[in-house]
Amino acid sequence: MFTVFVKYQQNSAVMALPCDVYKIRDVLDSIGCHRKISEIPLMTGEDTELTVKVYPYSNLEKAAFSKAVENDSILALNVLAEYLDRQYSLEPESIRNMDVSGMQNLYLKLSEPKMPETDRLVLHAKLVRKEADFTPVTCVVEHIIPISQEEFFRLRNNPLQDNVAIRKYYSDMRCDSDGTRHCILVYDEKQGDGLLIDSQGAGYARYAQYIPCAKLIAQQYEQTAEPDENPEISVFSI
Repeated sequence: MFTVFVKYQQNSAVMALPCDVYKIRDVLDSIGCHRKISEIPLMTGEDTELTVKVYPYSNLEKAAFSKAVENDSILALNVLAEYLDRQYSLEPESIRNMDVSGMQNLYLKLSEPKMPETDRLVLHAKLVRKEADFTPVTCVVEHIIPISQEEFFRLRNNPLQDNVAIRKYYSDMRCDSDGTRHCILVYDEKQGDGLLIDSQGAGYARYAQYIPCAKLIAQQYEQTAEPDENPEISVFSI
């Protein structure tokens, strides 16, 4: 956990990260700072109207914050803090030894799928424990949405948080009376894995499945489908 002290003009506030982004916005608004969270720097000078000081709690957070750079923002720190909050086996020394700078780049490095040294086929998947059956559900993909690696990792690691792509298409996601689900397929345009999502009217991934090689599946479909059969393809930048 990170304790963050923010002073704007004559007002100040303290908050603990990770935190819901709307709560961060409310805290900043309460002291008269109406800048975007992505524009609030972690490193500010004492002689400016805005002062931000970050106090890492554990050795893990201290190691992570040692990678901070001048253009890092509170939003980038919060995304990283959410990830670190769920890591129980990560060692501080492993972070210190990483050749990476900046909260965003550190988050991407920590979140990227591991590639073991092997000549075997490697798949990144979500395995469930003692599942009763694997009977599939028919899913109609209404929209195929390639997004950046950072955006995909953020969605993959925090599927219950509101997401701009899901919010845009939530009215197109539903379940028919025969059990057929209408979904969106969101994939990492760099690494290629994706999430098949039926939000059921919500702005988050209420029903979802991790789809290895989703980009390849989408590309193969696009090459074989008739032009008027293609689902809408959208590119998002959050």
